[in-house]
Amino acid sequence: MELGPLPHRVRRSDGSAKDVTGAYLAYQVHPDHAGLVDEVIDWYDGAAADMKRTVMPRAADEFALKRWAAHGYETDPASLGDARSWTQLDERDLTDVEQPVLPDGFRFRTADEAGPKAAVQAHSDAWAPSTYTAEGCRGVRQRAT
Repeated sequence: MELGPLPHRVRRSDGSAKDVTGAYLAYQVHPDHAGLVDEVIDWYDGAAADMKRTVMPRAADEFALKRWAAHGYETDPASLGDARSWTQLDERDLTDVEQPVLPDGFRFRTADEAGPKAAVQAHSDAWAPSTYTAEGCRGVRQRAT
């Protein structure tokens, strides 16, 4: 795992800049290897020492929530529903969804077919301004070996 230098400044797609003064961790640990959560926490504590750190373990991952709490992390009261900020995971079985029909001359392409530059442009168009880059796109598409 690697964390870039903190704090730092990133350029957004609209030309503006954003100062990154804290660290946010999004991670996944396979349920069969839940014990690795403590290693992730230890790494994060060391990599982002002296920074404001936030993390979002899945609410359904009771083991991870207990481990983060044991390491001194607390739930942000602003994330506890109602009119506050929160994240929700929705799942839907897609077997009953009708196949979409595109107008003549159009076709579906995967991000792999379109390439990192086009994938980043689509992301930036949808969520502008964005700090997502072609390098970042390539990075999130890699898998650990």
